[in-house]
Amino acid sequence: MAIAVFSEWSQAPADASQRVAESINRRLENKFPAGGLYHAEGPNDDSGWWTFNVWESDDVFQRFNQEILQPALQEASVQPGQVRRLEVNWDTSQLPDQG
Repeated sequence: MAIAVFSEWSQAPADASQRVAESINRRLENKFPAGGLYHAEGPNDDSGWWTFNVWESDDVFQRFNQEILQPALQEASVQPGQVRRLEVNWDTSQLPDQG
């Protein structure tokens, strides 16, 4: 089952998100991560940043988290942020009939 992951880093150094992104991109050779379905990020109200990602499964996210994200955070000297996981159930009730 797909999952959504919302993460937030409060009061992070101004260049922290850029350093983390550069480390992740280097590790992934500038490719979208396997099993990643969607990614968005931006600044939050307390000088930090947030990310929202959708993954094919929790296993895929856990592998990315352990092999890519945590080492990238460590390399950039950024503490792990708050992480919230949600199961994703697609609501197709609003889609037009395909008939």
